[in-house]
Amino acid sequence: MTADGAAVTMQEEGYLIPAGTQSVVVSFTRLRAALFVTVGENGAVLLDGQTPAEELSLEQGKRYLLTVTPSRGYTATVMLNGSALESGEDGYELVVYGDGELSVTFAPEVYTISYDVDRGINGDNPTSYTVNDAVTFAPASKEGYTFLYWYTLSADGEEVRIDHVDAGTTGDLTLYAKFSMNEYTGEFDGDGQNEPTPAWVWWTVGAVAVAVVAAGAVTAVVLFAKRKKK
Repeated sequence: MTADGAAVTMQEEGYLIPAGTQSVVVSFTRLRAALFVTVGENGAVLLDGQTPAEELSLEQGKRYLLTVTPSRGYTATVMLNGSALESGEDGYELVVYGDGELSVTFAPEVYTISYDVDRGINGDNPTSYTVNDAVTFAPASKEGYTFLYWYTLSADGEEVRIDHVDAGTTGDLTLYAKFSMNEYTGEFDGDGQNEPTPAWVWWTVGAVAVAVVAAGAVTAVVLFAKRKKK
């Protein structure tokens, strides 16, 4: 406050304006607050376009723009005095009304891995990974089939073989298992006949039905015919 250009000092009872004063100017300045800043690794932070110091003096009630840029494969968490801030279109809006603490931490984003095993059984494979993980995929299995390889689909639908991901990889993945059908050979004994006739209705391996061959339980079998009952 000034009176005729001279500063007026506040007294216990308030401001005393000298008699005969022609003009009084009252101006206001924002109170300031101390903000202690902690920024973790794997990302960058700017406050109004500048790298913030570990201790800042900010105007209370003023809106500051906090820009947070995580490293590739990381996400950011921004906390002001223990409460999480939500990011807006341009960044985080920061307003303080007293001394406080700002914390920005970065953590690896978790990506999902999905598997299509075509009615088979997946191996001991992970269902998620991060940018820091290197993953080698175990083969899948399917009864009566041989596993060939895993593949993903490109943007135009082409198969892209994959057996691992290196550290530094990002993004969700869907893997498809490729199998080939097993082939089987056998010796036929038609009760002394070289060729089975329409009278023979199923083949057996001892007392086990021939369905075990199609299921891939054996690779070489001796088959015996059983005559149809009349």
